[in-house]
Amino acid sequence: MRFLSLLVFLITIFSTSYSQSISSKSKAAPQETIVFTKVELNAGPQNPMQWEKYLRQALILPDTLASTLPPGTYPVLVEFIVDIHGSLVQVKVTNDCPTTLAKKTIETIKSYPGAWQPATQCGRQVKSYQRQALVYKIGK
Repeated sequence: MRFLSLLVFLITIFSTSYSQSISSKSKAAPQETIVFTKVELNAGPQNPMQWEKYLRQALILPDTLASTLPPGTYPVLVEFIVDIHGSLVQVKVTNDCPTTLAKKTIETIKSYPGAWQPATQCGRQVKSYQRQALVYKIGK
């Protein structure tokens, strides 16, 4: 009888600890949803010269947009996520700037035709945050 009680007790303990370990594993977030702020190898455009050339051309505002703003220098800080496939997602402007420039900047970043190399962490491709500073200059 004692042996049977001990056996039931041990089975209860093992089954409880096993179910807790399974539930804790299922509660862990899948790696694809985590966005890293620090990574071993940063994300970047596959062709940095193409990215730079694209941004230089994009910084030239059409006259219709430039005429709506007073002359000056307008820095725009944009933040986005490079996903595991190298796509740019969740693009947003993080500083205070004219709405027209914010919209133009978001549109410019989203429409980049080139590819990005995703960041890596522990040898795997991961999502990561990226920041880009752009400066619009509007003359008289």
